[in-house]
Amino acid sequence: MGFVYRHGRGVSALPPAAGGTWTTAFAITPHGRVIAGTGDSAAHPAGEFLLWRDGSVAALGLPGAETGTNFTNFGGLASAGRVLVTFDNNSSYLHNAHGWFDLKGVLEGAGVDLGSWTSLLAFGVSADGRLVFGSGFNPSGSEGFVARFPAGYLLNYGRPAGCPAEDDPGDDGN
Repeated sequence: MGFVYRHGRGVSALPPAAGGTWTTAFAITPHGRVIAGTGDSAAHPAGEFLLWRDGSVAALGLPGAETGTNFTNFGGLASAGRVLVTFDNNSSYLHNAHGWFDLKGVLEGAGVDLGSWTSLLAFGVSADGRLVFGSGFNPSGSEGFVARFPAGYLLNYGRPAGCPAEDDPGDDGN
């Protein structure tokens, strides 16, 4: 089980998703209100990504059919927990209110030329959602990367036409 320590309240287990029996945690917002992790559920007995907000769990599913059960222990939350980056099976992903997205597509959509970079592994994101960092492989071997995005880009990526853009609070204390 994943656990969280809250000052003045002590340690408590992160509740599993409906029908679940286990949880893990890998990211938390600066003030501890939102936690990202994994766990099983009735819908995904081998596991899926989960998000806890103020102690309530929300199942996020899996980024795609190719996602296996080799869950990451790395990831990050930004924009008060409304942006999640993580990796699984040598692919990195973004999750926001509009769903799951392959990070390579997100980077290319922002004009980043990935050239011959492969297996990008996103380890985290800055609290304001403007930097994603991790490692990957290019012809020189393994190398770290930092990608810089405009304010609100990750929060609004994949937004359907006609849907208003969300304001990006950055780290608003959550």
